[in-house]
Amino acid sequence: MKLICLKHFLFRRIVLVCVFYFLGLIAHSQVTVFSENFGTPTGTTSLATYITGTAPATFQNGSPITFTGTGSIRNTSNSTGYVGASGGGNVLLAVGQELLISNVNSSAFASLSLSFGVLKTDNNASSLSVEVSSDGINFTALTYSLPTGTGTAVPWYYRTATGTIPSAANLRIRFRNNSTTAQYRIDDVLLTGQYPGIVSAQSGNWSSTTTWVGGVVPDAASNAIISSGHTVLMDNLSFATRNAGVITTVSATGTLATGVAITNNGNMTINGTFQINQNGFGGGTGTWTYGSSSTLIYNHTTGNYGPIDNSHTYWPASSGPINVTVLNALNTSSGITLAVARTVSGVFQTSAGITLNAVNLTLTGQVILNAGGFFQQSPIYGISS
Repeated sequence: MKLICLKHFLFRRIVLVCVFYFLGLIAHSQVTVFSENFGTPTGTTSLATYITGTAPATFQNGSPITFTGTGSIRNTSNSTGYVGASGGGNVLLAVGQELLISNVNSSAFASLSLSFGVLKTDNNASSLSVEVSSDGINFTALTYSLPTGTGTAVPWYYRTATGTIPSAANLRIRFRNNSTTAQYRIDDVLLTGQYPGIVSAQSGNWSSTTTWVGGVVPDAASNAIISSGHTVLMDNLSFATRNAGVITTVSATGTLATGVAITNNGNMTINGTFQINQNGFGGGTGTWTYGSSSTLIYNHTTGNYGPIDNSHTYWPASSGPINVTVLNALNTSSGITLAVARTVSGVFQTSAGITLNAVNLTLTGQVILNAGGFFQQSPIYGISS
């Protein structure tokens, strides 16, 4: 009986080790971030019209992904000859035309790689630029090659571009025909990446092994990703320092809450929510960047929080939170005191007192005063607020 029980015990341990190892591999494997096969059009269609079509005669991706530019959707010269060729619609880029794909969220990924199918109409043409941008203004060219010479204009090619692709909440991918004679067709655009660290498996305390895929708690030197829908509480100072070069990402609808002082010397990207509970703080020499749907929440149970000055690096002057919420109005001394000028472009709502210490708080979006909420001094309201 003891021998049987020992065998069962050892078997369970082996199974658990294998499971944790497998989950760890998943956390670091190359996964699809974005793919587009351009559907199955019924004929030549403009990009703007194709967006409003009905599947399969429309883009594979809907909102928030957008497709703009001067190229057109075609159902001729269908892609073929490479693994995964969809063979349906493709984008034709005539001389000087471009295709811009926007709102691709690559913020939770590293080691990004872009592949695509391409066909050219000129044997000697190699003038299709492939570029990426995180702001829509500054574009970086990626590198790839196409053969030239007799017979090279006929087949489709599948290429993987090399270069640095940014992790961004709104990555733009641009294909542009710089040729004076040739046309190009694009199909089967694929962006892949790796989760650049340890990924949350569920909501829970940062210090708990059950919170993280593989049961490994991210330490100061480990990249960490809080997945969408998960709330992770930084509950232990032993894990609250993020080293230089370390990436911490809060995905959209995810939340990083803290009841201790986080020292971020790396890169903190908040696409979801950063919540400061009682005794919580966020500082350090690193960068804090908020995405287009981000929220900063003050969740204090006693006392006035502040003064919030430049040492509170979790609220930067640029790339700051889109929305700000102040909770827990227990008495007239609760709330926050702001000692640096800040702007909130989304929703600013408060259930406590807001004190402006000889600085401007500019509100260009919606302002909500919940029960117990008030301003000691008047903020500046934008023309669209």
